[in-house]
This record gives sequence, C-alpha cells and structure tokens, in this order.
Amino acid sequence: MAVPIGRVRELGWKAPAPVIATGLAFLVCFWRPMVTIGQDWWTNPDAGHRLLLFPVAIWLAWKRGLVAEPRPQYALGLVLLLGAVVLRLVVC
Repeated sequence: MAVPIGRVRELGWKAPAPVIATGLAFLVCFWRPMVTIGQDWWTNPDAGHRLLLFPVAIWLAWKRGLVAEPRPQYALGLVLLLGAVVLRLVVC
C-alpha cells in the first residue's frame, strides 16, 4: 500500500532518504564493475546481445509491478546486504 501524499509531505525529506542512501551506496560499491560490464557489452561481439537483454529485463520487472501489500523484511535485507559486501570483498 502506498503512502498517501499528505503523509509524504508530512515526512519531508525522511521518506525518500533510505532509497537515496541505498542507491548511492550501490553506485559507490559497484561503479567500476558496471562500467566494465558496459564496455564489454559495447565492444565485445560475443556479449553484444546483452545490450538488448538488459532493457527487456527492466521492462519485465516493471510489468510485474509491486506487491499489493509489501511488508519490510529486515532480516532478509540484512543477510542479502552482508552477503553482497562479503562477496565483493572476497572477489576483489
């Protein structure tokens, strides 16, 4: 269920703050791999098909939509975040 517009105005900048912080953290952590993948997709003929698959995947995710009544799953989010950070540190 979406937050009513009046409630968003009441919350002010606090409403989008977690989304913005998460987006910035994602960009900081994965900027170099995203640039490398983009260069590979653009220059490698064997990977060029991914230029088409990426927008299709985004479109399919958009078509699926949001869950009608989402509930926060803090434990799952924390496990996924920690797992991603550990994998990132191990790989590099």
